[in-house]
Amino acid sequence: MVPMALRSTADEVGKAGEVSLKEIKKFELALDREMQSRDIFKMSATSVLRNAFGVISVLDSQGVEKNAFAATLRRGLDVALPILIKGDGSGREVDVGKALDDLKFLSRYYLLRECLYYSYTSPGSFSWSFEGNRVVIEFADPSIPRQFSQGWNVELLDLIELHRQGADNSEIEDLLRGKEEFDDSEHISKAFESTLAEAKARASLKFDLLDAVGADTFLKGYAYESFRQVYEYLLAKALYHRHFARVNSTWPAFQFPKEGLVRELAIGTGVAESDVRAILGDLAYSPGAKHQPMYFSIVDHPGLSEFLMTVESVIGDDIPAQLLRVQAARDPSWFLSHISNPLGDQFVDRLASLFEAVGFLVQKNVSLASIDPKAPDVDLLVVSREETLGYFVFAIEAKATLPAYWAKDYLRALNKGGLSKAFDQVASVVKVLGSDGGSQLLVERVLSMDPEPLDDGRIALKSLIVTSQNSGMFFEQESSKVPIIDHRTLKQLLRASDGDVVYISKMLQSVRDSRNPEVSKVKVEVGGLLVAYEVVAGSDPMFFPPNEWKSTGVDAEVARSFFEGGGSRQNPF
Repeated sequence: MVPMALRSTADEVGKAGEVSLKEIKKFELALDREMQSRDIFKMSATSVLRNAFGVISVLDSQGVEKNAFAATLRRGLDVALPILIKGDGSGREVDVGKALDDLKFLSRYYLLRECLYYSYTSPGSFSWSFEGNRVVIEFADPSIPRQFSQGWNVELLDLIELHRQGADNSEIEDLLRGKEEFDDSEHISKAFESTLAEAKARASLKFDLLDAVGADTFLKGYAYESFRQVYEYLLAKALYHRHFARVNSTWPAFQFPKEGLVRELAIGTGVAESDVRAILGDLAYSPGAKHQPMYFSIVDHPGLSEFLMTVESVIGDDIPAQLLRVQAARDPSWFLSHISNPLGDQFVDRLASLFEAVGFLVQKNVSLASIDPKAPDVDLLVVSREETLGYFVFAIEAKATLPAYWAKDYLRALNKGGLSKAFDQVASVVKVLGSDGGSQLLVERVLSMDPEPLDDGRIALKSLIVTSQNSGMFFEQESSKVPIIDHRTLKQLLRASDGDVVYISKMLQSVRDSRNPEVSKVKVEVGGLLVAYEVVAGSDPMFFPPNEWKSTGVDAEVARSFFEGGGSRQNPF
């Protein structure tokens, strides 16, 4: 059995580069043989899982360097789980050291499999070279490492912002220091109340677009609002155990009795036990799961009476996105007709709010049908009144695809209706608005949006694609002409901009140009082959420097100086 097995055609492989199909296939077979031969699959599955989760929990509590090793083991578990979940308590006694070594290799296997997926489906993603018993795999498409670096950067900036807003844990830690972790004492209820507030703040950083319409949105089996309540409680519980472990110099709990957790969640949220079970069924990886383990933060092995979960996974994973991926894969047509439209609408609403918060005028879903019946709507028309120019307008195409977790998810951007469609729609919008009729429509629409419209000047138009996650991955050439940015980075950029369109335009370009991350090579032996493959190395975070424009009156002062110096909107340059 080969988890995450790759299937490809000869034609697809032939496009991957000058390396022959035979060489790549030979490597692929050697990689699979090496994975299948690992001793971890001959050990007691339940014991391996308990030990692995225990070690990961210990590592998570021991600082950044150990956290990185914990992440490596988690990735290895994603490869091992499809086999371990079907095993039982029989088999060899667990050799913890050997099991950890195998998980390290399986982590490398995971990443090498990713290289294969990208190479087969997006030719030119990686370059491959074979010389004797050496294999070298390097990034060929710069948009791929840029995407991973940008994803890491926005996660870091969001966490910095979370702590800047006042996440003070000293009170929680004072309540828990030297106390019991599990009982009915008052210190636990007080600490949990505080962690619940922290959980709500952290949940707002996730892909939780349905929160605003949760009461009216039903997933397969339960209401989204019920999921949100269970998720926030589960997140608060993970934060509670993290705080307890830190202040008492121990490691967080990672085993939770199944029936006990169901009852606790039902009592703590008021959600019916039947719904709690259904929600946990979607959040936990089990033998019946039809999806890969990376979509789940909890493991439900039938041979264990406890759920296994590390608190750092529950805290760090985007569980709302994971859940929606599971629901979408279960019944794609139902998801498309019941969930996709609310997701898209809420995404556009959220983007509109970001621009409005820094002083822009916004209209949603602007129709161009009166000019060209075949033209797409403009998802967002964002207008800035510029006293020295007239108006600066962003025509925005919004793509609210579910966030990616692994190569196959990222590669969905290449599907029909993916990012290529977004670039096509932008080109169509620009063409229509550049026509005589389109220009007149744009002028009328912009002036109608301004409470005190200017009587002269110009309109500068810039197109922009905003996505849920992708910042141009696989679209290196296209994104050099049309800016593309993920909504979380856009949020950081707009907050720093103070409504200055010059700053925004400059930073949109800077995000692309400055995120050329360093890479390093990881080496691993695969069936006698010495393999070196590139990964994105750590880098300094990219911050958006705070700008002063509208809030401090700099814009008004610039306009005053402009007109006093003889400037006019008829000839602003």
